[in-house]
Amino acid sequence: MVERGYRPRKMAIVPDSSWNSVTYAQKGHTYFTVMSRGKGGHSSRPWTFKEPRFDGDWWIENGWVLGCARETGTSFVLPEELTKFGGGTFDGNEEIEEVTFGEDTEVAGGFSNCPELQIVNFGGSERRIGAYAFWGDTYLDDVTIPASVEEIGKEAFLNCSYIQDLAFEGGVRDIGAGAFSNCASLISLELKDGGKRIGENAFYGCWRLMSVKLPLSLEQIGDNAFKGLKNLTGVTVPTHVKTMKEIFPDRYSSIKTVVIPEGETDIIDGMFDGCSSLTSVIIPNSVTNVGARAFGGCSSLAELGLPDGVRRIGAS
Repeated sequence: MVERGYRPRKMAIVPDSSWNSVTYAQKGHTYFTVMSRGKGGHSSRPWTFKEPRFDGDWWIENGWVLGCARETGTSFVLPEELTKFGGGTFDGNEEIEEVTFGEDTEVAGGFSNCPELQIVNFGGSERRIGAYAFWGDTYLDDVTIPASVEEIGKEAFLNCSYIQDLAFEGGVRDIGAGAFSNCASLISLELKDGGKRIGENAFYGCWRLMSVKLPLSLEQIGDNAFKGLKNLTGVTVPTHVKTMKEIFPDRYSSIKTVVIPEGETDIIDGMFDGCSSLTSVIIPNSVTNVGARAFGGCSSLAELGLPDGVRRIGAS
């Protein structure tokens, strides 16, 4: 039986895959699950009621945390049995400083606008970090994204302006729109091989970034993903996706050094056109095609060595 003296902080509505069971949790009310023997909420058959498990701190139902009974505290360790966490359970909490997730917990959300949250310890098996999960956590410091993570949702770390060290242990396949926008304390960024897509505005406004390393595996870079970078001087960038002017619209003409990843075969038309401060480009032996005006307007580039395997060079 749920101890009625405890009250959940937020409401969560968690349907099962067929919508035959819906769990409700609301501040001031006991948690319960309504299960229909028919389909939808208009069944003529009887409803049955079941309360979720309560362990003294947490209400848990089907692997979800529906709420926390603790009104205060600076550190929370989530139950190992969790498979999903979200529903805004800690959104706006002004006391929490550290959270530790279970090994198999899916981080769907739940910690946005927590002004004192400094430390997030992921379990290491998460496949996804949901949209808005840590949005506006302005005191969040070092963040390490586990190698298991395949997707980071929209604006997951938006306005986390204090993050200085952002480490990716593996290649995140999909980084959502605005995922790290306005993380203004970042100095360097290295995305690992395996990443396929960077959404629009993903790193918009990360103005302190001085170096960016992007993997060869990238297939899509969204509009303004790296807009507003005022201090960028060196990049590692694949040359088959977009031009420098498209990737770094505010800074392409000030970048001085470029490394093209090993394994790249194409330098597309206009890739470095207008990069007037460029003094060094390291081109791997794998490159075989150089597009038209690939180095147009590179007035500071004194010399350029092309690999012996280059078979085509476009018009200058």
